[in-house]
Order: sequence, then structure tokens, then C-alpha cells
Amino acid sequence: MSRPDFDLSVYLVTDTDQCGGADGVVETVRQAVDGGATLVQLRDHHLGDDDFVVLGRRLVDVLAGAGVPLLIDDRVHLVETIGAAGAHVGQSDTDVATARRIIGPDRLLGLSAQSPEHVSTDATLIVQPLWGSIGFTLPAAYGAQIAAADRRVVLIVGDGAAQLTIQELGSMLRDKQRPLILLLNNEGYTVERAIHGPEQRYNDIALWDWNRLPDAFAPDVPSRCWRVTRTHELREAMNSSVASDRLTLVEVMLPKMDIPDFLRTVTQALEERNSRV
Repeated sequence: MSRPDFDLSVYLVTDTDQCGGADGVVETVRQAVDGGATLVQLRDHHLGDDDFVVLGRRLVDVLAGAGVPLLIDDRVHLVETIGAAGAHVGQSDTDVATARRIIGPDRLLGLSAQSPEHVSTDATLIVQPLWGSIGFTLPAAYGAQIAAADRRVVLIVGDGAAQLTIQELGSMLRDKQRPLILLLNNEGYTVERAIHGPEQRYNDIALWDWNRLPDAFAPDVPSRCWRVTRTHELREAMNSSVASDRLTLVEVMLPKMDIPDFLRTVTQALEERNSRV
């Protein structure tokens, strides 16, 4: 099986007692999915395994039509029997390595983290504030890779922002850096489209052939480029790129108006305010 797609936007964790029993859990999950739940975790510390399997299979049937994955809390040994998409374990439950071995390589696996100590400190996040520094992240990634030459920099940058400072791609290649660059291509400035209208031409950028740029900047330096339009293609590109010894550019194709619901609400409010000025 291939690893299921998942969306963490609205993550429901069930409570059998609060739902009034197994039937209540099923009905709650059905209503939650109708209301927009995108991921469901079956959690119950009291049911025996046989009853838990019955309930889990009922939820799998409920969720199948909506395409919402079901995760099983703690009882990793029942994931395959239930037919769930994966499991979730706590810090005091089955350890992650054992859980992964039991559920297999292609199912989802979540881990609770209640403190900073539970989160890996091997990663450092560098961000730019709002829209005030558009174009910042590409040269910042170059500088971060210089400062931490023994680590792998992963850059997430929009196509519009990248066009402002793309010359630093040449610097990366000249210095034999090997960052993983995820370039989100929505053909322009989508946040501005959301505020000022999707048809405003000044928010559309020139359409570049991004995959040809590394060779244009440094034809003698090996690099790897991908252009992906599907989730499974992105997964393949990421799996191939994690251990790559060369600069890797993954161009991720997105719809022009693909923005989170919260940002959509904010931009609609800004648009309404601007229309009154």
C-alpha cells in the first residue's frame, strides 16, 4: 500500500465516554466529517481489543466515502486488523521504532509531544515576518548553509519571492552547496491576489522554466530538478532528495488561489476594508 494523504487542518480525537458509548462515537465522527474534520484518531483506554476492533472497523466504513484517514491511538497491534491508515503513540506508549515496525513503512504514524524536550532539536527554523521581506529566504538559505556547512538546508519559497533574489542560486552552486529547495509555483503573488482581486495582472509574474535555471547558472555543477503536480510525485521527489549529495530543486505546482482558509478569511476582511477607503 502507498502512504495515505492526510490533512491536519481539523484533527478529531474521539472520547468514548463523552460520546456516550460506541454508537455515539460513530455518530460524532460522522457529524464531524460532515462539518469538515480531515483526520480522525480513535482513542479509548477501556474497551477490550475485540470491541475496539469492531468500533474501529465501523469508523473505517464511515470515513471511507469521505477519504478521511483513521489513526489508532496506542494499540498499534490492531491497526492492520482494523484496516486503519495508521497509528498514534504517546511518550509512554510503544516506542516509535517498534510502532513503525509493527504497522509497516507505508502507514501514518504520529507521536505526542508535551514539551520542547519531546521535539527534535536537530532542526532550526528561520522565517521572514509577513510580507515585509519578500525575497529574503533564498539568500538567507545560502547564508544558513555557509554557517552550518555540515547540515542540510531545506528552503520553502514562493515563485514570486524567488524571482527577486534568484541569483543566489548561482552562489549556492558555485560553493557546491546541496540545499533542498521547494519552490511553490502559483504563477505569482497569491496573497496579493486574495486582497486585491485574482484578475489583477500586476500579481502575475513571468513564467520561468525553473528546472533549467541550475544549469544556466552553473552548467558544470551537478544538480537535480523535479516538477511535481501530484502528492505521490512530491513524495517520490522528497524521498529521493533527502539523501542527495547535490542541490535539489523541487518545483511544486499549485492552483493560483490555493490559500489556507484562515488566510482567506483575513484577506477577505482586508479586501472589504480597502473597498471602503
